[in-house]
Amino acid sequence: EPANWVSKYLSHFDIRQDLVKMSQLAACVAIFLWGDVAASKQVHTRIYSSEQVFESLRLPKTDAPNFTPGMPPTLALRHGSRIGSLDGKPTIEFPAVSGPITSDTKELRWELNKDKQGLVTVNTSRAQALIGFVKYFPSALEHLKAEVQNEFAAIQLISMDGKPVAQSGELLLTAGARTANTGMKWNEQYTSLVETGTGSILIEPVTGTISLLNLSGANRVTVYPLDGAGRQFGPVISASASAAGWEFPIGRQVTPWYLISIVR
Repeated sequence: EPANWVSKYLSHFDIRQDLVKMSQLAACVAIFLWGDVAASKQVHTRIYSSEQVFESLRLPKTDAPNFTPGMPPTLALRHGSRIGSLDGKPTIEFPAVSGPITSDTKELRWELNKDKQGLVTVNTSRAQALIGFVKYFPSALEHLKAEVQNEFAAIQLISMDGKPVAQSGELLLTAGARTANTGMKWNEQYTSLVETGTGSILIEPVTGTISLLNLSGANRVTVYPLDGAGRQFGPVISASASAAGWEFPIGRQVTPWYLISIVR
């Protein structure tokens, strides 16, 4: 109810007041409902014996998330996985994979650099994403490159008109980092809150330069910062054409999402 609205986190499970999560949720819903990321090509069946089911509570947390002997945790990142039976022969053993992990569709990738900083990428014709320690991974996707100052960021670019990003006339860019209540404090181990803080909610804007690559026939690219209701606010940003693509700054206007218009 509007009368009971509080501009602060009530718990980590309440996202209504979190503009960063809500804007990312909008992008993720679109990716899922529009099928912008393909389903896995292979689906592996997990089978548990009755004994394994009875003894499952004894398994260590290091066996998460599958809790399946013989199945490395990364298998679910490469292929689909389903439970086939809870009273059969145990699952066959799958070999572990080292190095970067790539889905069998080649659209999703998980990797670590030499300093154990991670990056997750989504690279499809209608959706692009860089999630993790973006500033330490200079390589670009097919249509997206980000040079940011933030230690950690989640940046998503999706087509809003059903066309591939290369031909789209309207794109949504979300760029999120940390959020916190005013005065929120963590313990020394950074595992629990000492002070939950008060309103209003603060966000860390993602600052830097975004480059849109391989936009077919683009003559003008205009970027509109959006407010919490998805409405334009603040000055419009005109992207600059370069040999690499179309570049524009983000973070000057404190917001986690932008609408991008492409004129051909």
